[in-house]
Amino acid sequence: MSSSGERMIALKSCEGDVVYIKETGAVQSLFIRREMKFIKADPAYPPIDLDMINTATLNKVIDYCNHHAEFANDKAALDSFDAQFVEFDGNTSLFQLIHAAHYLKIYSLMDLTCRTLSQNIKGKSIAKLRRLSENSSDNGECLI
Repeated sequence: MSSSGERMIALKSCEGDVVYIKETGAVQSLFIRREMKFIKADPAYPPIDLDMINTATLNKVIDYCNHHAEFANDKAALDSFDAQFVEFDGNTSLFQLIHAAHYLKIYSLMDLTCRTLSQNIKGKSIAKLRRLSENSSDNGECLI
């Protein structure tokens, strides 16, 4: 339980780190929502294993889901958050978020990250796009 009394869902990254997401944020992911059916049936259910997502990316996804759950009725707050959320030093994190959103089936995040990617690649040369693509595929042990 969180300090607000809300139930927390345990998620395990590909690096073995266990992180927690509020249940209201977790239900934005169709993948996690499906897994939550098993958790409710068995309180001793282990963390949901997300062996495709690294801890840093998972934490960013959790921030997104929790914020969108908390401010679901405040479009201005969500728009402001989303604009800052997709600002990165490089595109590698953006590619990782796209893959994580797809894997977890979080369609609002998928839309946001793909829209951002399309804006970032507009007007780039083929060589620059190849470099971006090559950099995004070097994620170490984890696939995302």
